[in-house]
Amino acid sequence: MLLYLYGPDSYRRNKKINFYLNEFKKKHASAISIDHFDLSTDGELLRFADFVKGQSLFGRGYKLAVIHGAEAVENKDLKPILNSLFDDKATIGVVSSEKKLDKPIHTLLQKSFKVEKFDVLKGSDFLKFLKAEAGEQGVALKPENERDLINLFEGDTWGLVQEISKIKLGAEVLKVDREPELFPLMFQIARPGSIDKKLSALAWLLEREEAAKVFNIISAQKNESLQKKMATYDAAIKSGKLNYEEALLDLTLT
Repeated sequence: MLLYLYGPDSYRRNKKINFYLNEFKKKHASAISIDHFDLSTDGELLRFADFVKGQSLFGRGYKLAVIHGAEAVENKDLKPILNSLFDDKATIGVVSSEKKLDKPIHTLLQKSFKVEKFDVLKGSDFLKFLKAEAGEQGVALKPENERDLINLFEGDTWGLVQEISKIKLGAEVLKVDREPELFPLMFQIARPGSIDKKLSALAWLLEREEAAKVFNIISAQKNESLQKKMATYDAAIKSGKLNYEEALLDLTLT
């Protein structure tokens, strides 16, 4: 059996993976083998193939594989392994990807038992998510609190959930009027959107704040793809290939 989860919202993707892991453990508690594979790492494709073909040491041999990095391997090498899982009732493969995979694999995975897309949430969808997460953590928010959190974190589910956790522990709800534009503009330049608006936001920020401060605050956001991108910029800065202003400009233009 195959499950296909893709899209840029890594928080909700990972949460759904954990949901499937927990369900699998409950259903096959006495006969289970679970493993994680990052196919962008050398040797992982072979290890994944062995896992699918091999016999489990646990009972009837129920197995679950969580697969990341599928975009890093050749379609011709991966496709036969995934194909073998369609009729394998004892093995579940959960394929997770930030972007839609290349057409041959994406087309194949569209036939999966479950296909879920995790787009960046905006507007009413983000508000619905905010209410659900706050309710799950037992945090009561006033409408004005919700508006402030939306203004600060819209589209950033990792950041929002982290902030709700802080509120649960006793922190005050962040208010937009404490930093009228600073944080929203930082988030704006790091997200897809109008280049003109993003450039205006960057110019405002660099007039008021040190470039290193802006860079470090953006780097601290709990967003998997953004963290990887900022880590690449950080390495380039430390090696002297870029300065902070150039890294922020490149981020703004992408």
